[in-house]
Amino acid sequence: MIARRAAFRHPAGEPAPRTALLLPGFKRHANTRAFVPAASNYRWLEKLQEYRPESIAGSLGQLLFLASLRMAGMPKLDSVTHSLVVTFHTEQPWLTLEDRDELWSAFGVPVYEQMYCASGLLATECIAHDGLHAAKGAQWTVDANGELWFREPLSWWEERGEAYAPSGLFGAVDPEPCECGQPGIRLRIAGPVQRQTLLRTRALSAWAQVA
Repeated sequence: MIARRAAFRHPAGEPAPRTALLLPGFKRHANTRAFVPAASNYRWLEKLQEYRPESIAGSLGQLLFLASLRMAGMPKLDSVTHSLVVTFHTEQPWLTLEDRDELWSAFGVPVYEQMYCASGLLATECIAHDGLHAAKGAQWTVDANGELWFREPLSWWEERGEAYAPSGLFGAVDPEPCECGQPGIRLRIAGPVQRQTLLRTRALSAWAQVA
């Protein structure tokens, strides 16, 4: 997912809750532990329960999969009392209001979004849940069709230069101050471009088959 190891930054800030990461590419941290979901072996679920995370960060498909298991009574994951973090790469499944409601019904905790690219964090939702804050160094613009385009922070390949890349999402760039007090612009995502609809269907179907 991430080409070079990056530090996971919990959207709720510090001190970060005890967090289980279901995605590779992040550096080790005192308050986080990585788990590798596997379709052929459910040992990772047992280890996840043993870790007793207060928060879980993973792809939308992974978290909806856990939500379906929790609604069925397995695994219990009663320790998740802080939050869920939906982490998605550009061009991957996005979080809809229906998804947010489903996750809330299963876990009863706040849900945050974080958007990543190959070199790290692009944007993250804050405790105000009012748009995604652009990460430090990331630049955003909107094209004539209303699609959000980004320039990566600390680009790790020089030939990229000043080029921007499509995010796969329609939206707007909001310069107004956020209630949380963080400076900088926010992204207001309106929905996916057509190519994301197919990607979303494929990704969620894959996890449904695992369930």
